[in-house]
Amino acid sequence: MHGLISQDKRMLKDWAKFLETFGNGFPEYEAETLFEGWDEKRQVGLFAANFKGKHTGEGGVCAPTGKTLGDGTRYCYMLHVNNDGKVDDVKKIWNDCHAFMRLGWPLPEMAEKEAGEPARPLAKVPHEDEAKKITFFEGLKVADLVEFMERGGRKKGELFTIPEQATVEAALKELDQRNVLSMPVCTPDGKIKGIVSTLDLVVGVVFTPWSERFDAEKEPTVEDIKAVLTSSKGVLESPVSHLMGINEYTREYWEDEELQVLAERLSQGVHRALIRRRATSTTADPKPQPKPKPEPVHLIAQSDLMRFIGSKINAQAGLARCMSQSIGTLGLVEKKEMMITVRDTQTALTAFRKLWQGGWVMDWTVSAVPVVDAQGNLVATLSGSDMRGLTTDNLEDLMLPVAEYLKKRSGGELRAPEKVTMDTPFKEALEKMLWAGIHRLWVTGNKGAKVEGVLSMTDIAHRFATFDLRRHSKQTK
Repeated sequence: MHGLISQDKRMLKDWAKFLETFGNGFPEYEAETLFEGWDEKRQVGLFAANFKGKHTGEGGVCAPTGKTLGDGTRYCYMLHVNNDGKVDDVKKIWNDCHAFMRLGWPLPEMAEKEAGEPARPLAKVPHEDEAKKITFFEGLKVADLVEFMERGGRKKGELFTIPEQATVEAALKELDQRNVLSMPVCTPDGKIKGIVSTLDLVVGVVFTPWSERFDAEKEPTVEDIKAVLTSSKGVLESPVSHLMGINEYTREYWEDEELQVLAERLSQGVHRALIRRRATSTTADPKPQPKPKPEPVHLIAQSDLMRFIGSKINAQAGLARCMSQSIGTLGLVEKKEMMITVRDTQTALTAFRKLWQGGWVMDWTVSAVPVVDAQGNLVATLSGSDMRGLTTDNLEDLMLPVAEYLKKRSGGELRAPEKVTMDTPFKEALEKMLWAGIHRLWVTGNKGAKVEGVLSMTDIAHRFATFDLRRHSKQTK
């Protein structure tokens, strides 16, 4: 059954293979044991209804096609199982896979419309082990993370924002001066409209108007360069609100929500979120009251969750021992058959484009790429943050070889990339990441500098959002 859950999601693009793969698996299982859980790593899971008869009824598989639509919404499929235990019908519907699996929701109205028939409630049949799962964030609220940040002096007081009418050039300068990757964008009356990040600005600058997105190796021609310089100058002079949310739209959460929910989102490639506090009434007086002052808003990033995780590990000796194991032993890194890299001789423009193009290969847009030499050895890292400070006066720097561009951005020296091996202890890797103020570490072999994988904050958030403390009790005692 676990092999059934773990099928490569690329196979789902082939309907015939999809039916063959999943249709042959159902006859071996009674309805009560059909549900086996959720494969967090591949984002694939099975669930079942309370079947009438031996094998007849409706069950389903939630499985992404590789492209996220909206807030975690992905393709889902509804399967119908006939009397012989075979899948005889498949309907594609829309739903939020995580909420569907976690809560056993009935199909929503949108799914009814897509399916063309009334929705029938599905009763979740939880696996015994899944029902007892205790996560790392058990019993914690988002407010606990906010309080931790304030105790540590981080993000305490006023939230720095940028006006929606400010130019993209001004936004890049502000991000550079504050040494941050994102800032909330506010309206003239002070309301937060959303978040703009360095990757939003990267997309706006390097994809206008040279739009052949899918040829990752294409170098710009002279005509391309002239067009980019002309159009990108216009982009830099345009309002920052025009680019807000291009790469990642703004998520919002309440302080009283479960921290597990936020952690799950941050484990799915979401990099940051706005946190709001619900307004509370302080009087029972029925008379109209003065309009309350706006409640404080916090901007939480993946790095804040990493610091929170680090503090919890250090406070629990047993957990600290467990997390002293290597990143390879803990299964935090999946060696990749194909790493997205850029040559040190390619233009910075081409390299920045690969940040976005990587999202069509991965499940979400990559936020950094390794820069390699002719032998494939790691020499540097290019991330969205390296576009901070770009102005109309230095726009032509994008045409430099990426290694030269990075040297110029860092005062003449090429910064050494941060890297680890599969044998690096997790605690050491996490501390290295936080100390350097970066969001990923390149994983190389013990005897060379070739990149074999990456350990990102998304990977760590995923591990702790799904970490079952009950199963690891022996290691944490």
